[in-house]
Amino acid sequence: MNGYADFKTDYDLSKATECAPAGFCAPNDSKVCTCQLDSGDPLFNDCQYVCSNWANKDVKCPNDKCFGFSIKMSSKFETIPKAEPRPQATPVCFPNDIFNISVTNVGADLAGVCSSAVIPAFQECK
Repeated sequence: MNGYADFKTDYDLSKATECAPAGFCAPNDSKVCTCQLDSGDPLFNDCQYVCSNWANKDVKCPNDKCFGFSIKMSSKFETIPKAEPRPQATPVCFPNDIFNISVTNVGADLAGVCSSAVIPAFQECK
């Protein structure tokens, strides 16, 4: 088998061990997580949905074999030399009039209980 097929086999087997909570969900003979309630139980349909769609979807590391990815950088890839660091951004204030929007209280017919709310005072950038 190749690596993918081995991983898929381990993943599928691990799904059966992640089928929980016990007594509510359990794997059937085909290793599919299913509901353990009696089919006449009023919660059976919800239980079946949870067990088959959610209970074992988060298999951590199948058979203790975690998967990941890697990338290969070009041999021409270079980082920024420490002797030539990029300049840091300098914070600046916006002009005072950029947010100078007039705010007017409206009557209770439009704003209800918010009509008498205190309008925040304008604060200038220092």
